[in-house]
Amino acid sequence: ADVVLSCRLHKRPPRWELQRYQEAIEERRQRASELLDRHGVMAMIDIREYFPSISRGALEGVLGRLSVHRPSFAALLDWLARLHAISVVPGLPIGAEGSEILGNGLLVPGDHLLARLGIPFIRYMDDTWLFLSDEGSFASILNEYVRAVGSAPLRLGCHSEKCRVLDPVE
Repeated sequence: ADVVLSCRLHKRPPRWELQRYQEAIEERRQRASELLDRHGVMAMIDIREYFPSISRGALEGVLGRLSVHRPSFAALLDWLARLHAISVVPGLPIGAEGSEILGNGLLVPGDHLLARLGIPFIRYMDDTWLFLSDEGSFASILNEYVRAVGSAPLRLGCHSEKCRVLDPVE
C-alpha cells in the first residue's frame, strides 16, 4: 500500500488531478488506527519550517540528480528565482499544488530510510507517523531520519516539540 498520502494523482480524462486532501486525511486516520492496533506505539516526525526552508539550491541539488526534463527543470528554477526576487517569503509558496509536489519529492530519502529499516509509516507532506513495537527505538530512528532528509543540500531539521512518541490518548 502507498505510504505517502499527499499529492497522489488521480487520472480524470482529459487531464490529471491531485487527490483531494480531505480524502487523504481520512485514509490516513483509518490506516493509523489499523497500524496502531497492530504495533502498539505511534510516534510523529514533523519538519521544522518545511516549505520556507526549501531553497532554490535544495531543489537544484536534489531534483538535479533525477531524470528530470532539463528545459522544464530550468524553467522551474527560473520561476523560483523570480518569485524570490519580488517576495520576502523564503522557500516554496505554501498552498500551491506545485509546491506540494516538489516538497513531497524532497522527503523521499526519509521514506526510503524508513522502508529500508522496515518501519511501518504514513506520511502526509512533512508529517510522518511511525508505528513501532516499543517507544525506546524512536530516538535512534529519529536521528537517522533527520540525517537522511537533512543531508546537503536540504539542511532540514525536526520540529523539536512535534517529533515525539504520542500519548495513547492523543
